[in-house]
Amino acid sequence: MALDSNILSNRARDEKALADIENITFTVEDDVNQFKNLALSEIEQAKNAAIDEINNSGGGGTVIQNPIISDPSIQVAQSDEDSIRIDYTIALDNQEAQADLIYSLYVSDTNNLNGTIAEVEANGSLASQQQNVSSLIASNFNVEQIYYFCVIVEDLDGNKSRYNTISGSTTDLTAPTLTNNSISFTNIALWHRAVTPTEVSNWSSNPDIVLS
Repeated sequence: MALDSNILSNRARDEKALADIENITFTVEDDVNQFKNLALSEIEQAKNAAIDEINNSGGGGTVIQNPIISDPSIQVAQSDEDSIRIDYTIALDNQEAQADLIYSLYVSDTNNLNGTIAEVEANGSLASQQQNVSSLIASNFNVEQIYYFCVIVEDLDGNKSRYNTISGSTTDLTAPTLTNNSISFTNIALWHRAVTPTEVSNWSSNPDIVLS
């Protein structure tokens, strides 16, 4: 009977130990699942917050950038006595149509338009500004004077890019005028003499010969 009692006691102990292990396993699994759900929830909240920030900024997930200038060079296309026309290649934009881009022509009589956009705007004078054009005209210049030009392109959101700087001069198109259109001759002597056949022959073959 003592043996049976020991067997029953050991079995009860083993069953209790097994139950304790199962309870511990369930507790650990519950903690892991709870931690996993909490982490997924925080990740989802962070993702939603990032999406909301992009939508509220108007970007729609697209990176905002300045207008794209494929060819930054500009040219003096035409000049006269008091105006100069500047030509350039129109820019592109990843948010707006080309027709919405605004072009500004800055001019200076000194070579100080080679810096940043802010420096160009500060050092130069705004000579012309138009939307959706590939040329701008600056006027009210002095004749035969050198000027410096720079073009800045801007989209409707205020993002800007600049072209290269170039120099150009106005052209004097006015013809000279005569203050006295009369011509006077003084100390002119007229003379003539007969020439020999040899002189005539020589002169016909070489008209630069001076007959004396």
